[in-house]
Amino acid sequence: MMTLTDDQRMLQDTVRPFMAEEGAIKSQLRHWRDTGCTDGYGTALWKQFAELGLTGILIPEGVDGERVRTAMREHFEIEIGSAFGPLQGRIWRIGAMGYNAMKHKVLLTLGALETCLRQEGFSLPAGEAVPAAIEAWDA
Repeated sequence: MMTLTDDQRMLQDTVRPFMAEEGAIKSQLRHWRDTGCTDGYGTALWKQFAELGLTGILIPEGVDGERVRTAMREHFEIEIGSAFGPLQGRIWRIGAMGYNAMKHKVLLTLGALETCLRQEGFSLPAGEAVPAAIEAWDA
C-alpha cells in the first residue's frame, strides 16, 4: 500500500470530488453538446483545473528540468514545482494563485522561464511570451 505525503493527500482530497462532479465524461459530453463546444477539450473544465492549481507544463525534450528550476530560483527568485509520481521530471507545476496570480508576477515568470529555456538550448522565439500574455490578458 502506498503512503501519501500530506501534500499528496491534500491534492487527492481536492481532485477526487472535483473530478467526480465536474470531470466526469458524461458531464463534459453534456457541456460540449449544450454549449456547442468545438475546441474538443472543454475550455471551461481547463479553466477550473487552472483555478485549482492542477495544470502543469510539459518539460521540453532535451531540457534538464531541474537545471531550469534551479536557474529560475537562483536568477529570478521564482520557485516552480516538479510533479509527483510518474510525471516527476516530465512536467513543471507553476503556481498562479494568490500573490502569484498578479499580472506583473505572471509576466515576470513567463519572461524568466523563456530566458532559462533559451539558456538550456531550447529553441523558441525570443521576447514573444510576455507580449503575447499581455495581449491575452487585455483581450
